[in-house]
Amino acid sequence: LEERLKMASPEVLRDREVAMKVVSVDGALLARFAPAIADDEEVVRAALRCRGILSLASPRLQSSKDFVMEQVRLDGDALCWAPADLHEDPEVVLEAIKSKGSAMAFASEELRE
Repeated sequence: LEERLKMASPEVLRDREVAMKVVSVDGALLARFAPAIADDEEVVRAALRCRGILSLASPRLQSSKDFVMEQVRLDGDALCWAPADLHEDPEVVLEAIKSKGSAMAFASEELRE
């Protein structure tokens, strides 16, 4: 699948339907698509459900508290990719820890104390 995407036309790499199908199989392939695809919440959610890679989401989605909350519920380690202010947010950190105890490592120093 990855090899086919390497040879895909720019039009294909901007196609939302193609992206949804591909990232549902391998979320990491989100990186192969046009930047606008990484800003599409539904496509990014599909990729994250499959692979849990918040780092591939656009900066706008990474900084959305609601979006990050949804992702840390799926995988607490997603907190790693959230902006610093969300590492300091007790609500976000608690959700991350509920999902995966080791997510505490990504909490701000103040919350870890």
